[in-house]
Amino acid sequence: MRKSGFTLIELMSASVVLAVLAAIAIPSFTRSQVRMKESEVKTAAHALQMAVEDYKAHYGWEKPDNAAPLVWVCQNWLPLYIRIKGNPFNTTSPFIRGGPPQYIGEIGYEFSTRNDPYTITCMGGTQGVIILTLVEGQ
Repeated sequence: MRKSGFTLIELMSASVVLAVLAAIAIPSFTRSQVRMKESEVKTAAHALQMAVEDYKAHYGWEKPDNAAPLVWVCQNWLPLYIRIKGNPFNTTSPFIRGGPPQYIGEIGYEFSTRNDPYTITCMGGTQGVIILTLVEGQ
């Protein structure tokens, strides 16, 4: 007479199958989360570039001699949801700052008096890799 229930072999084989599925799914899920956060950073960097270009077209900003217009654009012309948004990788560091980015998920903007008056750089990944650099006219 056979009793109802699972044998030890059946339970162990089911556990092995679940462990293999988890070993495949968890790293893939983690990578997709990093890509999603990088996508947020790139979107905000492009929005910053579009705000600068809109400001230039509106006010005729050809070749500024200092960074004041760029700072003003970052504070006033960006969409509100980007200005108040926090860093998607952590909540402690700012999202957009003057100068080169220092933290993962940060967008930095720099002013120059060279041919390209501004550079927007953003950092992402888990190792702090530069994922996007935008300069004027590109």
